[in-house]
Amino acid sequence: MPKDSAINTKNILTILLIAILIMTISLGISLLITPKYKATSKLIVVFNQDNTDAYTASKNSSYITGILSEVVYSNSFINSVLTNNYNLKDNLGQTNEARQKTWKKMIKISTLDAQGIIIVDSYNNDKYQAYQFAESVSAIMINNHGQYDGFGDKVTIKQIDNSNLSDNWYPMQLIKNTLLGLLAGLFLGITFIVIFPQQQIFKIFSFSLDRISHDETIGLEQYDYNNIQPYNPDWLNYNSSQAPEQNQEHIASVPDSDYNS
Repeated sequence: MPKDSAINTKNILTILLIAILIMTISLGISLLITPKYKATSKLIVVFNQDNTDAYTASKNSSYITGILSEVVYSNSFINSVLTNNYNLKDNLGQTNEARQKTWKKMIKISTLDAQGIIIVDSYNNDKYQAYQFAESVSAIMINNHGQYDGFGDKVTIKQIDNSNLSDNWYPMQLIKNTLLGLLAGLFLGITFIVIFPQQQIFKIFSFSLDRISHDETIGLEQYDYNNIQPYNPDWLNYNSSQAPEQNQEHIASVPDSDYNS
C-alpha cells in the first residue's frame, strides 16, 4: 500500500470522526451506569499469639484475607450485611443469582496479602448508602470472621479508619472512561483506514446523500405537471345525496356501443 494513499486529510478526518463517535458513546454509557459515590474501608488482620513468627503470620494473613475476599460474595454473607442494623436498602433482586450479580457490582474487595490488609470498596448512587454498606461489610468481617477462617479468637480483625467517601471519584471515573473511549476510537479508526485506505466514511456519506438527492430529482422529473386539474370551487359545495342521481344520468348518457366494447 503506497504511503501517500493512507496518510491524507480525508483519512485523518475519518479517524477523528470514529474516535469522537466512540468517545461520545463511552461517555454516554458511563453517565448511565457509573455509580456516583464510592466509600472505602480498610481492615487489618492481627494475630493474638506472641510466639508466631513473621513467616507464619504472613502465610496465615494471606490465607485469611483470601478466604474473606471470597466469602464476602456468598449469600450468607450478603444476608448478614443486610440484617446488620445499618438501614441498608435491599435492591439486589429476587433470585440468588441476580442478588450476587448486583452485589459484585456494588462491593469490591482487594487485599494486600503480605500486610494482612483488606480493602472494602462500596459503590452506590446514594452517598449515605455507599458509606453504610462499607461500614456493614467491615463490621461483619470484624465480628464474624471466625465463622469463615477457622482461627476464632487467635485472630482479630480491626478497622484501620472509618469508611472514607471519595468526593472526586465519579468525575475522575467519567474522565477515565471517556479517554479510554477516545483511545479505542483512534485504534478502530486507524484499523479501518489500514484495511480500507480508499473507503473514507466521508466519501460513503457523501455517496449516500448524492444518491438520495438523485432519486428525488428523478421522481420530480417523472411527475406530469401538465396533468394537474385546475381548482374547481364547486367541489366545496358537493352534496353526497346528489351522487346517485348524477351517476344514473351519467350511465344513461353512455352509448350502448361503449358497453359492447
